[in-house]
Amino acid sequence: MKRIYLYILFVVFSFTIAKAQSSLIDLTFETDFDFREKDQIHVIRVQPDGKILVGGQFLFEGTKSRIHNILRLNADGTLDAGFNAESSFFDYGVTAILIQPDGKLLVFGFKTKSNGIYSYRIVLLNKDGSLDHPFDLQPTGGLYHISAGTNGEIIAVHNPNTSFKTSFLKMLNSDITFNTSFKLGSYEFNNYINSYTLRPDGKMIVGGYFKKIKFLGKEFSYNYLVQFNGDGSIDTAFVVDKRIEMPIGISRIVLQDDDKLLLHGSFYLDKGIHAKGLIRLNTDGKLDTTFNFINSFVIPNLYLQKDGKVIIGSRRINQDGSLDSTFVPGFNKEPTGAYYYDKNRILMTGPFNSFDSHLRSKIARLFIEADSSNLGLNSSGVSEINFSVSPNPSTGLFVIKSHSTIKNILVTDLVGKEVLRIEPTSKEVNIDLTGKSNGVYFIKIFSNNKSVSKKILKLE
Repeated sequence: MKRIYLYILFVVFSFTIAKAQSSLIDLTFETDFDFREKDQIHVIRVQPDGKILVGGQFLFEGTKSRIHNILRLNADGTLDAGFNAESSFFDYGVTAILIQPDGKLLVFGFKTKSNGIYSYRIVLLNKDGSLDHPFDLQPTGGLYHISAGTNGEIIAVHNPNTSFKTSFLKMLNSDITFNTSFKLGSYEFNNYINSYTLRPDGKMIVGGYFKKIKFLGKEFSYNYLVQFNGDGSIDTAFVVDKRIEMPIGISRIVLQDDDKLLLHGSFYLDKGIHAKGLIRLNTDGKLDTTFNFINSFVIPNLYLQKDGKVIIGSRRINQDGSLDSTFVPGFNKEPTGAYYYDKNRILMTGPFNSFDSHLRSKIARLFIEADSSNLGLNSSGVSEINFSVSPNPSTGLFVIKSHSTIKNILVTDLVGKEVLRIEPTSKEVNIDLTGKSNGVYFIKIFSNNKSVSKKILKLE
C-alpha cells in the first residue's frame, strides 16, 4: 500500500512540476558551476550584449583564476572565461556595479584590512575585468543604494562613519567626488536611508528608518518618508495618509508608471487593526484603497513589470493586489532578488539550488509570462539532449540511455544535496541507488555542452 501511495504522489508531483516548469523556466540558461551554500548574490547587471555581471559574496576556482565576489556570465549562464577581475579588489563583497557608456565597469564594495576592519572601495574595471589604473578610491565611510541618474550622474546614500546611522543623499561626479551643487546633499537624516526614487517631474521620494531631518541648523520631523521638490526644498504638499502607521520604517520604494508609489515595510492601518507589508500610495500620499494586498508571507524583493504586476519573492500579484495564480515558480527556497533581463525574461537570485526538476544554483532565468514556444527545444520540439531512464520507478537500479555521449551525471535529493556524481563518457550508464532512502531524486546529465534533468523514484 505504501508503494502505491508513493507512486501516486510521484505522478501527481511530476505532473504539477512539469506544468510549472514548461511555462516559466528558461532552459537555455544554466550555470556550468555551483555556488557554495553560504555564497550570496547582491547585484546583477545585464550588458547590452546579453552577458550578465554578478556581484556579491562568493568564492570558487575558475578556469583561469580565482573567482572572488564578482564574475560575468555568458548569455546562456556559463562562466565567461574572458572576464578576470583581481580577487583582492573586494575580498569582503561587491555591493553595486554600474556599466559605463564606454563599457567599463564602476564597481563598489568592501575590502578587509589586516586588522579585520573593512574599508569601502571603488574601482573602475576595463571590459575584461582588469583594473583601469589608477582609478582605485577608498572614500571615508560607505556608499549604499547606488544608482545611475537620468543624465549619467550617480546617486548614492553616504554614511560618513559606518559605526553610526547618520545618512546623506549624495550625487557623485565622474571622478567619484561629491557634487557640491546637489541640493539634497545638505540634508542630514538621523537614521538609514533604504530607498529613493525620482519622479518624472524631478521630485524625489526618500524612505528609510529615519524620523528626523536636519537642514541648515533646523530640524524637521518626517517619519520614514519624505518628498523633495526639484529645487531641493521639502514638498510640504505631500502628506502621508494619517491612516497609515509605520512602526519600523520603509525598506523599499517602487514608482509605478502612473506615478503611484509601492511601499514595502511594516505598516498598520486603522489604528493597528490591519497589518501589511506592502501598500500603495496615490501621488498626494493618500492610501490607494483599490490596492488590497493581503500580506500572508515574507516580502524579500519587489520587481515591477511593465504591465503593473509585481513579483514578490516567488509570487506575483495583480494591479489590485490579488495573487496571480498563473505565476507559480518551483524554487526549493524563496528567491531574494529579481532583475530585468529582457522584455520577456527576468533573472531571479537567492539561496535556492533547484527549480522543480532542474538544478539552478542561486540564479535562474524565467519567462515573465507562460511561454512554451521558447524553452530550449529544437525545431522539432524535442529537448536537445535525448535520454531515457528505466525502469522508473525502480527499487534502486536505473539504466540511462542517451543518443549522445554522456560526459557527467549528477544525482541529487529533493533538497538539492548531492547523492552521486560520475563521469561515464558513454551512451548507456547504470545507476545504483539501492543503498539510498526511498523517495524522489533528480538525475542531471551533461552532454554536448548541454544539460537536462529528470525525476526518478526509488521504491522498496
